[in-house]
Order: sequence, then C-alpha cells, then structure tokens
Amino acid sequence: MSGVAAAPARSAGGARARADRHALANLTSYPWTVGRTFGWGELVLFSSDVPTFPGCRRAFLAGLWFRGQLGPIETSAGSVRILNVIPVSEAEREQVLVVRPELFFKDLLDRRDVLAPPVTQLA
Repeated sequence: MSGVAAAPARSAGGARARADRHALANLTSYPWTVGRTFGWGELVLFSSDVPTFPGCRRAFLAGLWFRGQLGPIETSAGSVRILNVIPVSEAEREQVLVVRPELFFKDLLDRRDVLAPPVTQLA
C-alpha cells in the first residue's frame, strides 16, 4: 500500500479546496517524486480523507470499467493507462487485501456506485 501526503485544511471552504487539490497533486506527482508508478489494483493511503469523501482515507486504483475496455487506451502518441481513484471504506479495504483486484472491483461495481461515498458497513 502506498502513502500519499495531504495538506491539512486550515479552515473551511477555500482552504479545504486547496488541501484537496494538494492531496490530488501529490497523488499525480508520486511517480516522478518517488520514482515508482502506480498500477491497477493498488490501494493508496491518504494522510487525511480522500478529497470530497469524508471518512475515507484509502482509495483503490482501478482501470477502465466501461465498454469492455480492460487495458490501456491506444492514442496516436502511444498507450495511455487510465487510473480511476475509487475511495473505499475500512470494510472494503479489508476485502481488497484478501481478494484479487479484478474480483474485488467487479464485486464493488455490482454492489455500489463507485463515484459516490462508500457506506461504512458492507451488506
């Protein structure tokens, strides 16, 4: 599991938005600052909540999940590997650690809207 630092929020509103942008910038710059790329199926730990997902400190990195695309998108400049940052609850994190990433994500897609905050308990 990789860790990504997030800036603490100084106050509500604008400061929180800046902290969210900082956390996401840290995530996107990680490969260049640490020298290791992220891959599909990895679990990322944020030092505070995943931006816009209160109570979630972890995110699952998923690949494409629409129109049957399972690999990179081919462009005129080469292959582009898409990583979707999916916030996960503590219960979902426990599942990620014991199930193959592809099976975990398929089950997650069947169970909930991955673009909405996760519930705190699995059904």
